[in-house]
Amino acid sequence: LFRRPGDANMRAVFAMGSQDCKVSVWTSGNPRPLFLSKKTFAKTVADLAWSEDGYTLLVASLDGSIAAVTFEPKELGEAVPAREMHVHITNTYGQVGRLAGSRIAEDPLQ
Repeated sequence: LFRRPGDANMRAVFAMGSQDCKVSVWTSGNPRPLFLSKKTFAKTVADLAWSEDGYTLLVASLDGSIAAVTFEPKELGEAVPAREMHVHITNTYGQVGRLAGSRIAEDPLQ
């Protein structure tokens, strides 16, 4: 989650990769992508991952190539601190994660 300076509202930033080799980055509340790459890859986008700070998107394609897309705070806003994000998510959706007793299939502790 990110927040623009002076704005109390948080917004989500998410990325999508597609079989037609495109990558797009969207922000909640906007009808158009913030970023769209049409000709970076020759084959399907296979995986996407955000860096820990949330400003770099790593993208892998079935053509064997990878790309890193880096954004600046002026483009996405300031990253919401983890504790504040947790409070917001808990207030919005209820208790989630380990504290709620749920398990995720990818959890290495299972």
